[in-house]
Amino acid sequence: FKKTLLHHSKNLRTNENNFLHSRLIDYCITKKNKGASSSFDLDREIFELQKIFIKNEFYKTDSNSYLTLDLYRNVLLNCIVVRELHYMEEFISKYSKKLIPMHITNVENYSYALLYFEKESYSKALNCINKVTFDQFVFKVDMKNLQLKINYELEYFESAISVIDSYKHFLKNNQLLSENRKILHNNFVAYTLKLIHYRTGSKKV
Repeated sequence: FKKTLLHHSKNLRTNENNFLHSRLIDYCITKKNKGASSSFDLDREIFELQKIFIKNEFYKTDSNSYLTLDLYRNVLLNCIVVRELHYMEEFISKYSKKLIPMHITNVENYSYALLYFEKESYSKALNCINKVTFDQFVFKVDMKNLQLKINYELEYFESAISVIDSYKHFLKNNQLLSENRKILHNNFVAYTLKLIHYRTGSKKV
C-alpha cells in the first residue's frame, strides 16, 4: 500500500492524499497501541511517514489549509521517541507557522519548552512554558506533565507539589479523559510525589 501510494500520490487529489496517507500513519499507530509484533520499527516508520505527510502538505484538505494541533503534537512527541531533536527543532521553526494564527505563539512556546527539556536545558524550558497562556484541551495534560517534570529537575519541589495539587484536581473533574488515561496520569503524579518526598527526606518512602 505504501509503495503504491507514494508512486501515485502526484496523481491524487488533495482530499485523497490526506485520507490515504493518514491511513498509513493510523495503521502503524494502531499496531503500536495494541502492542502487535512488527517486522519493522513502528516508531521510526511513523516518524518517516509523518515527514512525508508534512513535507508534501498532505495535511491540507479542500476545506482546511492549516496544520492541525493534533498532528502537530503527534509529530513533536514522536520526534522525542525516536530522538530526532534536530528535526524537531526545524519542524517547530518552520511548521508552527502553518497552524491557525491565533495558536502560533502559544504552541511555539510550548514546543520549545518541550525541546529544551529534552536537551536538559531546564531553565530555558521553564522560561518558555511560563509564557504559554492558551487552554487547548489537546495540550492540557501535556502542559501539566511538562511543568511537573521541569520543576522536579530544577529541584523546585514546592512548585512541583503545587503543580501536583492542580493536576489532581484537573484529573478528578475532567470528563473527557478515559478512566484508563486517568489511572496512568494519577500513577505518574503519585510516583513523582514519592520521588519528591524521597529527595527532600520529608517522610519515609
